[in-house]
Amino acid sequence: KLGDWETGRLGDWETGRLGNWETGRLGNWYTGKLGDWETGRLGDWETGKLGNWETGRLGNWETERLGNWETGSLGNWETRKLVYWETGLHQSPAHQYTNVPTHQYTNIPVPNTPTTQTMPAIKPARLKIQCAELGMDFSKPRTFIPRLHSLLSFYADRVSRPGEASQPLPLMDAYHVPPPVLRCLEQELAPRVESFPQEALSLADALWEEECLETRQLAAILLSYLPPSASEPILERVRAWGETCQEDRLQRVLYDQGVSKLRRHAQEEFLDLVGELMASPEKASQRGGLYALIPLLEGESFQNLPIVYRMMTKLLKRDETSLETEIVAVIEQLAKRSQQETAFFLREKLATAAKPRITRVVRRSLPFFSEEHETSLRGELREQR
Repeated sequence: KLGDWETGRLGDWETGRLGNWETGRLGNWYTGKLGDWETGRLGDWETGKLGNWETGRLGNWETERLGNWETGSLGNWETRKLVYWETGLHQSPAHQYTNVPTHQYTNIPVPNTPTTQTMPAIKPARLKIQCAELGMDFSKPRTFIPRLHSLLSFYADRVSRPGEASQPLPLMDAYHVPPPVLRCLEQELAPRVESFPQEALSLADALWEEECLETRQLAAILLSYLPPSASEPILERVRAWGETCQEDRLQRVLYDQGVSKLRRHAQEEFLDLVGELMASPEKASQRGGLYALIPLLEGESFQNLPIVYRMMTKLLKRDETSLETEIVAVIEQLAKRSQQETAFFLREKLATAAKPRITRVVRRSLPFFSEEHETSLRGELREQR
């Protein structure tokens, strides 16, 4: 049995308990909890308060938050993190970041390098409370952004490694938070966006400036809840943001949810945007245009299939070998809408489009067609050999 050599107090290391034998108060060093085991209190032994020993303020152990609620100073004892929102102080003794970017409002680092720290389990009630508290700063981006980073950091998956997931690592900094976190944030912010569109646009701009996957995804999601009258500012942002958007996962959100109001209420402007993207020499822009077409074709109300065939014709004329997966996804939706027209389109493109991409696209698209159309396409493929 060993104890504290400086104070001369003994403890039982086999049970993991160590404390003051004179007062009868014990602590558990394995769990990192100190206090009075008879009363079950953690914190200041003299006052029996839970929270900050120096200030005597109370915290909420159910939500794992501890700190000064009047000043907004919160911390997480499981991850050993302490955040002071007013000063931007962020401490993480359990993991020290080195050479990583920080966001514009505080010095909180945005993690991208995998570590041995695992994310905490998601407790829906706690997450809802956290998102509700964050939503209170909806109209104050300079306060909202640092608090959002801390929330994302709390749920970050820091053990992701290349090849372990179905998707490759993102091209930009990311927290790798599980989907329920962003969904909860979306549910919390949606009513505020609808009621305060100008404040929502300001917050979306601030979120996009962060150059982090999750903050930019949230910026694009906010656009989807703006009123139809905001189609012009939505279009401006999608055009501007899309110019520098190279990340596949971010493009999927931007050109699906981000343009959803344009797709439903300003279809002419939406089709102009998609046409610009498809005609661009940049591969990322072409991919964005293809992503935008998929939800458009999924909607039964859209009937102007010829304009989509024209866009695809221009794209397929390019002497490229990439974007096959995205093109096939669009062909699948076109086939669902009209097998006959789409099969005719592909037979025609086999004779005029750039090879070898069109050949591989047609082969991969065969399962979308009936036996009759599949046989016809196979015959055209044989003739093109």
